[in-house]
Amino acid sequence: MCICVIEYWFVGDCEYTMVRAGLIGSLLLFAACGIDALKSFPPAPAQPDIYTTPTQHMFGELLEGDRSEPVAIMVGNAGLGDLAVSSVTISGDNAGSFFIAEDALTGATITAGAQELTITVGFNPDGPGTRQAWLEIASNDPDENPAKIALHGLGAIDAAGPVAVCNATPSSPIATINAVTWSGSDSFDPDGFALVGYRWRIIEKPEQSWTPMPNCATQPECGPFLPDVQGSYTAELVVQNEIGLTDTCTVTFNASSAGDGPVAVCGVTPSLVRPPFETATWIGNNSYDPDGFAITRYSWRLSSSPAGSAVTMPTCSTANCGSFAPDITGTYVGELTVENAVGHTGTCSVELVAEPIESLWIEMYWQHSGDDMDLHLLSPGGLPNTSGDCYYANCVGRSPNWGAAGVNDDPSLDLDNIPGTGPENINISAPAPGTYKVFVYDHPNRTYQSGNAVTVNVYVDGASVFSETRTISGERTSEYFCTIDWPSGIATPL
Repeated sequence: MCICVIEYWFVGDCEYTMVRAGLIGSLLLFAACGIDALKSFPPAPAQPDIYTTPTQHMFGELLEGDRSEPVAIMVGNAGLGDLAVSSVTISGDNAGSFFIAEDALTGATITAGAQELTITVGFNPDGPGTRQAWLEIASNDPDENPAKIALHGLGAIDAAGPVAVCNATPSSPIATINAVTWSGSDSFDPDGFALVGYRWRIIEKPEQSWTPMPNCATQPECGPFLPDVQGSYTAELVVQNEIGLTDTCTVTFNASSAGDGPVAVCGVTPSLVRPPFETATWIGNNSYDPDGFAITRYSWRLSSSPAGSAVTMPTCSTANCGSFAPDITGTYVGELTVENAVGHTGTCSVELVAEPIESLWIEMYWQHSGDDMDLHLLSPGGLPNTSGDCYYANCVGRSPNWGAAGVNDDPSLDLDNIPGTGPENINISAPAPGTYKVFVYDHPNRTYQSGNAVTVNVYVDGASVFSETRTISGERTSEYFCTIDWPSGIATPL
């Protein structure tokens, strides 16, 4: 049986007749202009039309390295021509996370109306997070080559997850004065995954407070946050790593009034030293703040020292300050100032005593620098500038020898000062009997040549027996201050 469709239309004076025979039969064109058949058209070629079921597949979540059960993708031909499949591949950035288990398509031909063929694919994530790829089927389909099936999956990992660490600085602010910075920068992931999300929020604050969380609530550091009333404030931080795992921490601080400030507590150890070689340590680590504020600064200074001392406080900004060496006999006062986190201070002071242990101790200093004064001690019967004279040229390290065997009765010049104002000292641990004489010589060729006030102190067994200040005028001048009788220890001015 033939089904024919006849169409008529007119062009100018000609009547055209087209006969379409069958579904895809020949087309015959006739015209009423004396031409029986103008043209015959060949039948259109049959074309394949590929289709897949499903058009995409979601594999869900799977641990990295595991393999899913393969799923079937059905492929059929809805066209009238034969479908020839040339290849089946997986493409995309995460192609390595999917695999083809069984391939019955590559090289196959599916005729029109034939049964569907099957290809099975699976998911084996090669990394954490969302994984996406395409299953591509290359064929002779004229308008869908290759046909694409979307593949999706989520790679998971057996990880502990991130660790959120919260801090607030300062930890004990004063309400309406101190701005607080929330900090989550110490948060970490023990498995090495990057932290990609931070979320701060206030979960508790005083009922009267209206202060909001700053706009930086998505950053690891968030501030300034200004507590507006006294009371307890608690912030919560949620951190997220690159594979979506999260952890939460909280931090609380109490905003209070300023209080009475820190309490400085001073000490020194040892409290009694021998000049000029023994040292002491100033102690301030027992200082505290009764309101709980952190002490942020320690500052030591020497507020008082004996006349003639040239020593200074060591440079230190810690609670304890060591290596302080007194250079002259007397009392030294160390002063400590501590400051807390809100700028309030407290001060204390402590005394250090420097006392010689030698039986005979003589020290000297002068008023104006630029003048070189030399301390001399003559042995019983000794003459200046001889072995019987202890001074800068010969009296170092218990020399010269002034008595019996050993060094206990020999003098020692411990300090010799040229550019400054002293001090200088000479001492004998156990002097031999006799009369000793003390004088000072004004060494020439110095920048200061006017009269200069010179002080000489004499100590016997740590007790002062002589102290006098005299003005020495003129270079190369010797000023005799006193004699010292031994063993009586009596000093007589000259």
